[in-house]
Order: sequence, then structure tokens, then C-alpha cells
Amino acid sequence: MLDSFKSGQLSDAILFSKWSGKMDVIAICYVQSETKIELRRMDWTKVNTISVHSPVQHICFSPDGKSLLVSTTSRQLFQFDIETAKLISTIVFPTDITCIAYSQMNEIDIFAVGNSDNTITIYSDIHFALCNCSLEGSNAEEISIHDGNVYVLLDDMVTVKKFALPFISRDAELIKMVSRSVNSFWVNNQKIKNSIAEFDELWKTLWNESKEITDIAPAIAKSLLLCS
Repeated sequence: MLDSFKSGQLSDAILFSKWSGKMDVIAICYVQSETKIELRRMDWTKVNTISVHSPVQHICFSPDGKSLLVSTTSRQLFQFDIETAKLISTIVFPTDITCIAYSQMNEIDIFAVGNSDNTITIYSDIHFALCNCSLEGSNAEEISIHDGNVYVLLDDMVTVKKFALPFISRDAELIKMVSRSVNSFWVNNQKIKNSIAEFDELWKTLWNESKEITDIAPAIAKSLLLCS
């Protein structure tokens, strides 16, 4: 007999959820909170909450389980660290996102995204585009990545297309090298944006608190902040 794990009472009906294949974490989006995702352990202990500005459409974990990818109705894709809930990277697509999948081939993280222009695009990590596949008048409903192939369930819910990716093995070292460089640029770019946002929040807090002390305190605070 299989051992059961602890059940839990959640705060709202679940819109959709995803289990991590590597970490003991489940990501949950609720019906009444379409712009928030809760991260919980298997014992239902809450780990973190991730917030976005538009309703969530799709979520999936990275191959190592350490980050969560979130696509929204605003055609944006976000990558969040599950421990800190900080934004790691983001992409804006020209068309609506229909589905996403993230897996690994030949030690390369492979990300696939379906778009409403009847295509799927294959990436190394989430920034280095490797190829674009036409679905010939249909959109992708679900994507699965397995054993060097990408399998796509079309929106007629009957047809499945298979795309082989032989270049993943053939050009593995080149893909790894370029992907590391491209991904490093975007991750560091996001770190700068995060730091600027944190600085702005710190400045607002210091400014508001200083005004409660004395009329000239804002000028003093500004001088100290600029000199620090």
C-alpha cells in the first residue's frame, strides 16, 4: 500500500497547479487570485508567493526545480527564483502564449513555447532561440519534450506533431557556450533592474520617515543618501 502524505485545506478553488519534479514544491494559482501563485511544500507549508501584473496562463518548473516560469495574458514570460520569489528574467512575445514546456537534453535546458501565430519556438534556457516550428494553421495546446524530440498536441485536441531536434546533440558544446553568454546578459540585466527597484523603495521609505522628524530632514536624508 502506498503511504499517503498530509492533506491540507487551501484558501480557494485551484485554477491550476504544477508539482516540481526535483523539489518538494507545488505551485498553485487560485480562481480568485489569477495574478498570484502560491509555492507550498509537500506538507502544505507555504514557501512564498509570486505576484504578476496580469492573469497567469501557464506555469512550469525549470529542469533543476529551482525556478518557476510563468506566462501571462500580457504575452509576457517571467522566471522567478522559488526560494526568494525574485524575478530572474523576463521575455515579451509578439503574440499570445498558448503553452510552455521546460526540460533538458544533453545537459542543455530546453524551453519550448507555443504562440498564437501557429508556431512553437525552441530555446536553450529561455533566451537563446534555436529554431521555430510551423504548425500549419493550428496552435499548440500542450508541449512535451522527451528523448531528443518535441511532441505537440494541437488545439483540435486530436492531432499530435513530432519535431526531432538532432542539432541538440550535434552542436551541444556550441549551444552551451552561446546560451551561457546570452543567459548571463539577461540575468545580470534583471539583477540591475531589481537593484534599482529596491533602491527606489528604500528611498521612498527614508523620505517618508524623515518628513515625520523635521521640515529640513528630507534635505538631510537626500544628502546622506547621495553621499553613501
